[in-house]
Amino acid sequence: MSKLIAVLGLNILLFCPTSQARPTEGGLFGFSDSDTVVFYDTDEGNVRVHYSESGPNVTVLDDNDQDGVPDFVQNLGDIAEMVLETFHQELGFFMPIADDTLYIENGGSSAFDFYLVDFDGAGDGHFGMDGCFQDSPACIGHMVIENDFAGYGYSSLYTALEVVVSHELFHAVQAAYRGDLPIWVSEGTAVWAEKQYDPDSYDFLAWASNYLEETSRSLNHPPTGPVPPFAYSTSLFWDFLSTRHGSVLIQDYFESSVVFEELSDDDWLSLLDDELQTKDDSLADAFFTFAQWNLGTGDRAGEMNNYAYAQSLNGLVIENYGDTIDDSIRLFPMATQYFRLNHSGGPIAVLLEEELADLAISLHPVSGGALDGPVLGATATMPSVAGNAVVTFNDEADFDAGGYFLALVRTHYEGESSRIRFCAGSPTNVSLCQLEEETPQEPIEAAAPSTDEDAATPFGCHATRPDLTWLGFGLLLLGRRQKKRRPEGRLF
Repeated sequence: MSKLIAVLGLNILLFCPTSQARPTEGGLFGFSDSDTVVFYDTDEGNVRVHYSESGPNVTVLDDNDQDGVPDFVQNLGDIAEMVLETFHQELGFFMPIADDTLYIENGGSSAFDFYLVDFDGAGDGHFGMDGCFQDSPACIGHMVIENDFAGYGYSSLYTALEVVVSHELFHAVQAAYRGDLPIWVSEGTAVWAEKQYDPDSYDFLAWASNYLEETSRSLNHPPTGPVPPFAYSTSLFWDFLSTRHGSVLIQDYFESSVVFEELSDDDWLSLLDDELQTKDDSLADAFFTFAQWNLGTGDRAGEMNNYAYAQSLNGLVIENYGDTIDDSIRLFPMATQYFRLNHSGGPIAVLLEEELADLAISLHPVSGGALDGPVLGATATMPSVAGNAVVTFNDEADFDAGGYFLALVRTHYEGESSRIRFCAGSPTNVSLCQLEEETPQEPIEAAAPSTDEDAATPFGCHATRPDLTWLGFGLLLLGRRQKKRRPEGRLF
């Protein structure tokens, strides 16, 4: 296996406000003076595990194979090496940057350092940033992991290590490119990376299902807070992209970012669009397809050609349905709203009170003419819809009676949210939503401008959206996954 990256000529490290002290230096989660701290090095040499043999942070000391190293510690090291092999050798991502050439506390070697301390239920692991380079956006750091997972909901200690180590080590990989990823990119791709290590990851499925609960939220705008679940749930989008184009897309995406000194939230989406353009795709087209794939999940999976694990997701909860849809909705950029139409047969029409340039609509029949259940791929789409006009799918073609789902997708990331009236159903019923054209009024002559020097002078202000750059890698929320590879003769 390749060793950790040694960065030559970039050995000036800047300690930024996000820098975190290591547990041996009294960090937020640190060793006590009464801990007896020792370390274990893996045979490959890429990982060093620091742990307490006695004291308040003592780890699980069981040694079933009687080789002198606690099984928990050795399992952590082995899993970390397998994760690094997956990320670097199999997927082609950078290795975490070695810290032995820098003038910092580096754990005594160039190996990537893990520290086992007691989180006391406040979390189960995090990537701590040591600092970032002066001439590069790349950063280095260390790992802090729960010392025994006592009281946590994992099915086994081994499972806990697989979940936490694969997630947090990908944060170290990200930092080898740059340390300021926005949280929806950093956490979303870290959960995606869990699935690359373990294709049956239960943790990934749980977070992906969470996204399907909030499809009306903009992809790149998680709620505020230190660890918003929505940021983790964007892993479904990243897995969609890697299914569509291979994991190389995400690798290229990270590599293309390193030439920029700073990137705003919109810049990250623009950069992703650029990468997709090189693969004869676009962010708008990809997101429109992503929204359609999400419809065929859970109980509605089985007929659409989408995720291999579609039936394992919880699926969408769609509360807007009826023979005719007439609703006032707010549509956000890079977001989707879904409706179910109970159609009696004949043409299907829609109406939007106002035109939205980036709005696309897809129409999906339910299999077998049922009102709900497994859905098929789009039988018709509207890449654009005129405002206040009754527009039919497929030029007034007749559609069989049964259930149909409509996905309303805003495919661009620029712009603000819009509240509009949306109607769907038969052309006759939809026409009742149409606003009457107002009779043009005679123009009113404008009054002459005031010449009074004391009159109020109009002025404008320009407000920019806050920069939602990455705030630091957060604590990994709890999750569970299926069992994977396990060494013989050790504690599980």
